[in-house]
Amino acid sequence: IAGLLLASCTQLVASPTPPPTQTPTAAPTLEPPSPPVQPSPTARPSATPEPSATPKPTRTPSPTQTPKPTRAAAAYPGVIVYTQVNPRQIDIYTLAPGGEPERLTDLYGASYQPYWSPDGKQGAFMHYDPDKDETNIWVVDAAGTVPRAVMEGGLQQVPILSWSPDGRYLVYHDSQADGSERDVFRAEVETGEVVNLTEDERGWDSDPNWSPAGDRIVFVSDRVFLDAIWVMDMDGSGAENLTADAEAWENDKPVWSPDGSQIAFYRWGLMTEPDTPGGPAGLWVMNADGSDAHVVVELDNWLGSDPPVWSPDGQYIAFDYGAIDETEVYVVSAAGGEPVQISDLPGNDKAGSWS
Repeated sequence: IAGLLLASCTQLVASPTPPPTQTPTAAPTLEPPSPPVQPSPTARPSATPEPSATPKPTRTPSPTQTPKPTRAAAAYPGVIVYTQVNPRQIDIYTLAPGGEPERLTDLYGASYQPYWSPDGKQGAFMHYDPDKDETNIWVVDAAGTVPRAVMEGGLQQVPILSWSPDGRYLVYHDSQADGSERDVFRAEVETGEVVNLTEDERGWDSDPNWSPAGDRIVFVSDRVFLDAIWVMDMDGSGAENLTADAEAWENDKPVWSPDGSQIAFYRWGLMTEPDTPGGPAGLWVMNADGSDAHVVVELDNWLGSDPPVWSPDGQYIAFDYGAIDETEVYVVSAAGGEPVQISDLPGNDKAGSWS
């Protein structure tokens, strides 16, 4: 259960004795990080020592690559929705600039993982009822009126939700009760009507993301072989494989650009080499029709990062990368270039959202 995820950006003291040789921290090489090696002190020589040369960093991002994104005006100015975890309860809260946290839910069990609707008038969230041992999708309006379940019955998984641009629907993935496959579902928020959009296809379909225009849904499916990026109409028809020319690679976590013209995603493989057709592994971008697919940042391999996050102007992409227990957040131009590390905290830093 995650709280509000924040990312932050972050000397030898001279003494009469010769200083230890210092190894400076190099800029990100985008390989899974290893624990730093502590330098050993230099033994005291009999003669006055010559100062040792300071090693030069092997790689420094160009200042021109530092992102300066355009801040977009929010549809719900300044109001943040987040999960608060305390020993007794897990609930959804809101916070406005200069204000105090306000509780949005007060339900028995756990309420978490909130998503504002596009117009900011209501929030969808996951709720776990321990009496029923059941997890479901709930909604509550921004004023905090009585929350309600979107539909009857529980989910097999805890999915990532995606709102339709008009706020009428939510799409998500869930497993069949027997675990035989996973499908993409569309739930109408007002009526609770649920439609299985991929029921006719065998395989595991996941990670749906609604296009800004509202007419297409991008998702991941292994219905052919490995995970590939597919798109379909909002009723589940017209499914098309956008990464059919890279069948040796896994393709995951697709996200539309703000204007709907491009899709960012990760490409990786367990049995591939960088020169395997369709490679290398990394963060990729392609046009909405699958054309002009190209790598933006080459990564050693993908280690379960969260979906990439576009800047509101579509010029930059934030992503997290690193080892299983130590990831950092980076930002790179959507056109490619040197990624810039913007977090340096212990543990896993995630690229959650861009204001």
